[in-house]
Formats: sequence, C-alpha cells, structure tokens
Amino acid sequence: MRAMKTCALSLLLFAMTVHAQRAPDAAGVSQLNADLMALKSLPTLPGGDTLPDPLPMAVTGREALRHSVSPVQEQVMQQYSRDLNMILAKHRVTIVDGKDEGLEGPTAGLRGKAFVSWDQAYALTSVLAGKDLSEDLLAPLSGAILGMVDSALVCLNDSSRLRDSAGFRASSEQAYKALRTLGVAPPNVEVVMGILFRNASMLVAGPPRPLYK
Repeated sequence: MRAMKTCALSLLLFAMTVHAQRAPDAAGVSQLNADLMALKSLPTLPGGDTLPDPLPMAVTGREALRHSVSPVQEQVMQQYSRDLNMILAKHRVTIVDGKDEGLEGPTAGLRGKAFVSWDQAYALTSVLAGKDLSEDLLAPLSGAILGMVDSALVCLNDSSRLRDSAGFRASSEQAYKALRTLGVAPPNVEVVMGILFRNASMLVAGPPRPLYK
C-alpha cells in the first residue's frame, strides 16, 4: 500500500512539473544557440581553473576581471545579453495574458529590468569557451535558461515564491545537466548556476537592473 501511495505521489509530482513548464520558445532557443556558438573559437579555460564568482569581489578585482575579457568574448557577451533580454520582454507580455500592462499591474516593475547581468554573461561564456559546441548540445541549455526566465515571470505575475516553482526547479536541473554534458567542471557549473539563481531572484523581487552592466 505504501509503495502504491509513493508511486502515485511521484506521478502527481511529475505531472505538476510537466504542467508547470511552458513549451520551449524554438526561435529563442535558436537565437541563443547562434550567439553561444561563436565561443567555439575561443581558448578554453585551463583544466584546473575554477571560475571566480564576481559578486563578492572587490571593485579592483572586478575591474581586473573585466579587463581580462577578450574583445571576441565581450562581443558574444553583449549579443547574448541583448537577445536574452529581448526574449524576456516578449515573454513578459505573453505570460501576462497577452497584455502589455504599461505602468500598472504585477509586472510593471519589469520595465528597465533584465535577467542577464554582466556576471552571468561572463560566467556562461567563460565556461563554454573552446568547447565542442553544436546546436544539439546547446539547445537543452538555452531551453533551460529560457525556462528559468519564464518561471521567474510566472512567479512575479502570481506573486508566488521562486523556490516553490516546479517549473523553475525542472529548468534549473536541466541547465545543470546540460552544462555537465557540455563538459563544464562541477565547480564551474556551481558558479554559473548560482548566478542564474541570483538573477532569477532579482527578476522576481529585486530592483531594476541595467540591461548590460
């Protein structure tokens, strides 16, 4: 009897997770894939290097980190940031019942707010640099990032907590697995995922963020 109840509960949780996830934005996934594919030509991180999390760094450390970014990586970072935030703006309207609420309503605070920080763009492009990237390998990661964006928007619209979102959990797990499949070392996966979590949390509850800073 207990086994049957456990099985039924597992099926219910699975159904809730599937229901909570929106269908992937195929055009958005393709766009992010195209942006990130340019990283194939960049040097990979040395084998033992652990990516720094820029958040706790002092101002001088952050400035040094910014100056260490190559022009090609900087270009990819900017393109990725612009495209993802344009997708965010489009999805914001779709998730709120197809209406742009202007300066009123639960998502009014999204005007001028972005999901992508400099930290996220830097971390993601750094760990993917020099990897054997392809559309098929990048699609699960791009789809997962868009899923995290959508889940954050749903939480903002519903005034619900991000940590209670089955869709956000599922997308986060997918992003983690996708990064590992792409050959990103576990410590660096943790850095990227931590930044993605911070950005999603700020999208739901934090102050407006510049599009690329």
